[in-house]
Amino acid sequence: MNFTYRDSKMQKTHWEQCEKRRVPYIEISDDQKHYKRIFYDVTNLPTDLEQISEDVKRLYRAYVDFYLIPPGDVERLFDEYYFFTLLVKAEHADTLAEQLFIYLCGRIGLSAS
Repeated sequence: MNFTYRDSKMQKTHWEQCEKRRVPYIEISDDQKHYKRIFYDVTNLPTDLEQISEDVKRLYRAYVDFYLIPPGDVERLFDEYYFFTLLVKAEHADTLAEQLFIYLCGRIGLSAS
């Protein structure tokens, strides 16, 4: 699995494995009733953090527009200097976290396997 849950007993082990494998760390946590929060960390990887942040922000804006997520629910996320947190509909969280891992690996030039 390429992501973990914040409340998982395997969260710490997953973090350590990501560090060891030198791949993005992605974590899902609950946020509000209908949303989940996806956090990703690529700060210890050889990449341009500002560019990755902008690329993910661009994709996330399309997601927000497409799924008609109220701007008030997500506007605070866009104020962060590095865009490392996404608020997504709960039913999309696992799929988006998995695809985010694949996307980040590709952008950084890593194998997603």
